[in-house]
Amino acid sequence: MVQMVIKHVLGVGAEHPGLYGDTSAYYGTVEQQGRLTLHMHMMLWINGALSPQVIRDRIMNSELEFQQSLVEYLERAHKGEFFSGSLDEVRGRTPLQKPVGPQGIHSIVTENIINTDYKDPTQTMPTPPPPLCNKVHGDEIILEPCPDCNSLNDWWKQFENTVDDLIVRSNTHTCRQKTDPTKGSKNKKKKGKKGVAYKAGVKGCLNDNDVCMARFPQDIYPESKVDKEDGHIFMKNLNHGLILLHHHLPIF
Repeated sequence: MVQMVIKHVLGVGAEHPGLYGDTSAYYGTVEQQGRLTLHMHMMLWINGALSPQVIRDRIMNSELEFQQSLVEYLERAHKGEFFSGSLDEVRGRTPLQKPVGPQGIHSIVTENIINTDYKDPTQTMPTPPPPLCNKVHGDEIILEPCPDCNSLNDWWKQFENTVDDLIVRSNTHTCRQKTDPTKGSKNKKKKGKKGVAYKAGVKGCLNDNDVCMARFPQDIYPESKVDKEDGHIFMKNLNHGLILLHHHLPIF
């Protein structure tokens, strides 16, 4: 799988350019999560790309056009909110989940399901997009809806709802006390310093000072902004608990 990404996505050894440009070099390492899931961290070098120092210098020199272009690019690659509403709104139309259980994100409580045709996106394959519309509309007045455009618009709506479903299942964070392996059984709940419940066997994020080691809750930024003193870009983020982006993105 990694070799396919390197060839087909990065364009290394292929007859087409990479998704991010002409890849001149790459370096990747494999890491395992707490549940032993393997994943890749990779650094790319792109031909013709500006160095981090040049980017920082241009940001610090208040080149507004460059800043705007960079932020627009980053906002296309990062998202700090749901597509279709707030966290409560997305949860309201998504099957409720059991907070803890052997099935994890696949656990579903069906009381709030209105659509009986609902399918768990973590257990189904995604629907491929329909063909792109090959008609050039331009300034032409279209009396009848274009079937291809309508199909593609419907697919994008489905895509956004599916992404929101996945995010609310697996990419939201709730702070918990650390596990106390010396006290209590697996099913006995304890209370931390701030009254936050934890279970033995459930990994918590709060340290002894009740500070989240995952750095939540995140700061809210209604719009992306550049710190003129050190060049940090604070990315737009509208939700405290989404695990979607590093909202302090250093450019040095």
